[in-house]
Amino acid sequence: TSGPVISTTSAPDEKLPPVPITTNVLTSSSKAKARKKFGGEEMVWALPEALEQATDFVVAGHKARRFAEAFARRCSSESPLIVDACAGIGGETLALAEVAPVVAVDLSAARVACLEANLQRRRAHYPSRAIVGDVGVECKSWPAAALVHIDPSRRAGKPGQGVGRRSARYDDLIPGPGVLEGVIRHQAGVGIKLSSAVDFES
Repeated sequence: TSGPVISTTSAPDEKLPPVPITTNVLTSSSKAKARKKFGGEEMVWALPEALEQATDFVVAGHKARRFAEAFARRCSSESPLIVDACAGIGGETLALAEVAPVVAVDLSAARVACLEANLQRRRAHYPSRAIVGDVGVECKSWPAAALVHIDPSRRAGKPGQGVGRRSARYDDLIPGPGVLEGVIRHQAGVGIKLSSAVDFES
């Protein structure tokens, strides 16, 4: 079957824990979505829900240019580094790695396995590596001069709020406000991707 394929895969890095192998051929609409999000790639490694959440390459490219502008504005003797936190299957990581070396972090071993496979398929200008980790823990070791991109998740809504509904409360983001605000205070620059559905008044 032609077109992109979504798959979970065993981790390409032997240090990562094995994850179930399940291959799903996409519907026509999903294939079109994968091509759009990954700039015409004929194959994308992803979990189905991760593809839904992935940033498309046009938006990711815009963000990458903003990070490049941030590096250009500052005077620092330290080598540039970007941390892509909650990186998922790597939509932003691929774009950010055209600007500077990237360390991508995600809590899901399956998503990190997909991310590494996508990095191997499309070689970026700068080296990137992906690790399985908790952003709330990993952020303590990030160099202060690093620029950080974070794409926090929204918790599942409470019973009675509807199937598949996500909480709109700022306090329910994962990682939570304490981690996000700590990263903002510690790092030289931070970009946070937030859904327009987030209720900032909460």
